[in-house]
Amino acid sequence: MEDLTSRHHHLICETCGTISDIELELRLERSLDKAFDELAVGAGFTARHHSIDIYGECARCVNTA
Repeated sequence: MEDLTSRHHHLICETCGTISDIELELRLERSLDKAFDELAVGAGFTARHHSIDIYGECARCVNTA
């Protein structure tokens, strides 16, 4: 099993391109792992890891619009 303390995901601003690393709470990360594993097994796929990137606008870009 992957070390969950080193896993991170991203917030990506589509306006300025800023990428911010985010870490999810361990409980949420484990819940996502379980859900993704169940989806993968249902499709006959063996999942090794996942990443989550959330796209939108950062606070700086939202406030300058």
